[in-house]
Amino acid sequence: MKYVQSSSAYQRQAENIIFAEIQKELGPDLLSNVQVPVNSADGIYIKPDFYSEKRRIIGEIHTHAGRLKGAQPKKIAGDILKMMLLDKVSHCEYTKYIVVCDQEEFDQLTGNNTLAEAIRQFDIHVLLIPLDEKMHKELREVMKKQSFL
Repeated sequence: MKYVQSSSAYQRQAENIIFAEIQKELGPDLLSNVQVPVNSADGIYIKPDFYSEKRRIIGEIHTHAGRLKGAQPKKIAGDILKMMLLDKVSHCEYTKYIVVCDQEEFDQLTGNNTLAEAIRQFDIHVLLIPLDEKMHKELREVMKKQSFL
């Protein structure tokens, strides 16, 4: 696959593959990248990576290889906050997911650290849906070019 150094096109392609796997696991009624209003009067919405209003599911897909560094843990924390906001404004509890494609990241998000503890305390499911070996290697190469590794 050809990619531009600063492009996230490869991550989006990986995200689409992971989303297809999530649909197989959680059900075909999951929607991808829909706008979900959190304050319709002011036009404020969130856009989760996958969502089902009927089954009360919300989730984020994180296509990253290796341990989280720099701003990456803050991005996950922001995703958690977005999912918690939906619970608050909808007055019901959604089943919340963070889906990753790398064992190191999965271990970090389920390990012994503050972010992992927040994930446990807020009852957020962390799923590992690995990419095939070739795609995982290419993801690492793309991230090196983007200075994420």
